[in-house]
Amino acid sequence: MNDPLARFDSVFGAGEKAVLHLPVVIGSVDGDVATGHRLDDGSAVRIRLGADPKASTRRKPRPPLAALAGKVVQGGVIRFDAAREVADGEFEARWPTILLHRPADGAVMMVWGRALPPFKDAAGRDSIAAELAFPDKAVEVTASAGLRDVLEEAFGIDQPGYAALFLHASIDGRARAELVKPAFTDGKPRPAKDSAAAACERLAAVVDDMLGAGARVRIIPAAIVHMGGDSIAKAVEGSLTPDTWFRPARDTVGTPAGGETAFAFCSVALRPRSNGSFYFTEIKPLHGRPDLRTPAQLL
Repeated sequence: MNDPLARFDSVFGAGEKAVLHLPVVIGSVDGDVATGHRLDDGSAVRIRLGADPKASTRRKPRPPLAALAGKVVQGGVIRFDAAREVADGEFEARWPTILLHRPADGAVMMVWGRALPPFKDAAGRDSIAAELAFPDKAVEVTASAGLRDVLEEAFGIDQPGYAALFLHASIDGRARAELVKPAFTDGKPRPAKDSAAAACERLAAVVDDMLGAGARVRIIPAAIVHMGGDSIAKAVEGSLTPDTWFRPARDTVGTPAGGETAFAFCSVALRPRSNGSFYFTEIKPLHGRPDLRTPAQLL
């Protein structure tokens, strides 16, 4: 029997994975074809630029792939936006964005993340932050007596920004999650041991209550990283819209989840500062129709 939706899928794509904003670790750029491997799953790809339906309305012309050959060395990363697979391992994309010119310039991560709307920092400067979460590294808490050790381990993980965590509790199909930031002194995160002690003092009673009620309690390692100054300037000017990168997350009945900015599986481009910390320049969901999740939905 013919699938009545096959024609629809052939035109618009079959769901969220049909269109990708695909980061590719470059092996070579030869003419109009780039080869390398996908950053998300490591599979080999060949990719070229296809038709650009928005070409007539763009403020600047799309750069040909050949023009990027001298700008990205082997091991650099290009994100190919609106990429579609046209054959096994063969892709066509709408727009290339260099995330990493060469490996020594920084790093590109695939991670659950969300970009937060712009805000003013303590000095009155424009600032933008992203929260990154690592649910695959979640640790279960079975007794409040061991909470401090779990918190210290989470705060001690080497992260691109400063380490944070989500306290996640679930019971009877319901879940809650709360972001827990490290302790600060003079605007700088305190050592993991101090942050864990402060958090444990605040959270131990809550964890006891949750465990006593039969809830499952887990700690999700996280990080908070800030955008670099040049990218912030572009965002403030309006050429980037970080507050709309991620649509508000929605619950199971399709209503807004408190207007909360959603997490999506993303590529995040990072650059090092002179003090060894990192800032980010780009963050974008992998999928054109991303799986959007609130913190409670990360596990």
